[in-house]
Amino acid sequence: MVNHSVLVIACQWIMRLAWLNFLWILLTIRGGLLFGLVPATVTVGKVIINFREKAKNLRFVEIVKLYQGTFLISNKLALILGVPFISICWYMHWFYSNTSDVFGVAVMSLIPVLMLYFLFIIFCITQLSYSNNDNVIKFIYSCAEVFLSNGSLIFILFISIMLEIMVMLFFPVVFIIFGVSSFIFFINLRSWCFIFEVTDSCNGECGIK
Repeated sequence: MVNHSVLVIACQWIMRLAWLNFLWILLTIRGGLLFGLVPATVTVGKVIINFREKAKNLRFVEIVKLYQGTFLISNKLALILGVPFISICWYMHWFYSNTSDVFGVAVMSLIPVLMLYFLFIIFCITQLSYSNNDNVIKFIYSCAEVFLSNGSLIFILFISIMLEIMVMLFFPVVFIIFGVSSFIFFINLRSWCFIFEVTDSCNGECGIK
């Protein structure tokens, strides 16, 4: 009976994640692709949280309202963190292409730092699903405190992204059906707490309010 229940729950989540991945694509397109990317990701996270905590499926109209409510703050976060990241990448590429080999190697040595910054951006985006704080700067500061003090979190983020890239390269059909929604679900520490049924023991460390 227990095994049967686990199988049913697993099937429900597989179907749900496939639907949420399709929803993410629709919402991203609705935002004009570039400006819809982060709000769609945050919205899917909120839908997952809503079901886990309230066991309630939201109607499409309610999901659209969630999307509209997070659109502005999501894009603020994307601009504040994304513009510096893109600028640094561009300047690193320019220095590497237009300077001596020694200086180019020195520039490339900054890649681990850039990768850490990229992981931090991903963490902030996923954690925005939990936050009701309209102060983006304060939210980023709170995320930084958790991110820099939790090595296991950084490891989970890195492994998850590598797995996503592998699935995208070798199983593109699976990625199209489940890629983003499954990543949003598993990347969050609260999801890990939920899976192992230890949510109450997380003591507020899994996610940021």
